[in-house]
Amino acid sequence: MQRSEEKFLGQSGLELYSQSWQPDNGKKAALVVVHGVAEYSNRYQNLAESLVNQGYAIYTYDQRGHGKSEGQRGFINDWSEYREDFITFLAWVREREPNLPLFAYGHSMGALVILDYLLNDDNRIIGSILSGTPLETSKSASPLLIITAQILSRFLPTFSLPTPINPAQLSCDARVVQSYQDDPTVFKILTARWGTEYLKTQKFVYQHAESIVSPVFIIHGGEDKLCDPQGSQDLYHRISSKDKLIKIYPAYFHEIHNEPGKASVLQDIADWMESHLVKV
Repeated sequence: MQRSEEKFLGQSGLELYSQSWQPDNGKKAALVVVHGVAEYSNRYQNLAESLVNQGYAIYTYDQRGHGKSEGQRGFINDWSEYREDFITFLAWVREREPNLPLFAYGHSMGALVILDYLLNDDNRIIGSILSGTPLETSKSASPLLIITAQILSRFLPTFSLPTPINPAQLSCDARVVQSYQDDPTVFKILTARWGTEYLKTQKFVYQHAESIVSPVFIIHGGEDKLCDPQGSQDLYHRISSKDKLIKIYPAYFHEIHNEPGKASVLQDIADWMESHLVKV
């Protein structure tokens, strides 16, 4: 396995950090990984190492305002910035892997970025894996916090509020929770504008999900308290794709790729991608 680090320019010339893992032998496909809010690409080492050993080239990046990328922590002017960065990165990966089928994996906010992309741009990927999709988050943010963010977004868009993320709800593995809490790169605030853009995109995706027709594999932890699995169930029933699959993992929390039983999740992802390679 070979790992490399690079930088590319996102929307408006913002410098974004990326990394990739390459198999030592032949490559069967490439997978672009999009991380969740307040975290960064290094937290997907488990996923990368598992899949690269099965012949997948893994590409990921720190979204703007995250990890080693430029930008104010937890701030965007408009959700389209995330979308355009993703589109740019897909093109960047395609230049490096012109002959490989291209998949995308998004966790939590990353899943929302991919869904927004599928509804706004020509589809350049042959399949999407959506983990912990945040379409039903009523249990993670109080109504008061939502109203406060909406007011501040108009007048003080960069005003910071604490994230509604409870680290103990990320994984059943205490080591994962402790690592998250101790990690200085994980930030604990989000801006008011980020909150309103997130809610607006969440609503847009839910209302237009029937327009999604490409292959989708939806996965979710059955005991996810941060993003209710009912949101993924609703998404599965709303999308129009004839090639769709959903799997809920009982007793798993939000980060199913970081659970004690993660090997079965990662194998399910590999198997789903493998089944779609024969169709290319």
